[in-house]
Amino acid sequence: MYSVNEYKILITVAINIAMRPQVMFYSSLIFEDGAKMTHENAVLATIGMGCINVVMTVISVVLVEKAGRRTLHLAGLGGMWATTIFLTISLVLVENSYQWAAWMCIIGVFLFVISFATGPGE
Repeated sequence: MYSVNEYKILITVAINIAMRPQVMFYSSLIFEDGAKMTHENAVLATIGMGCINVVMTVISVVLVEKAGRRTLHLAGLGGMWATTIFLTISLVLVENSYQWAAWMCIIGVFLFVISFATGPGE
């Protein structure tokens, strides 16, 4: 029915749909509630996040030929782990009235997207 290459494509699409990081889905809420942005600014930041995702995915296609898929995947997972901790700390700081930490939330989401697009999302 399906060839081996078609199964690989189907599995890749299924993994990307099922394992899309929740940070990307909830980025508007993170920007609005966590970073205390207005709704309009949160939407603009989410659009910027999507643009970063597209650019980094294109860049990672070039990098995979030089660094290798395994290296990029492990680097991306490590970056996602580190930026999740960074984002958690920044959200706690914002809740404790450290307003400068709002910028850390934005940077954390952007770094998470860069890590995801470089590794597992590639």
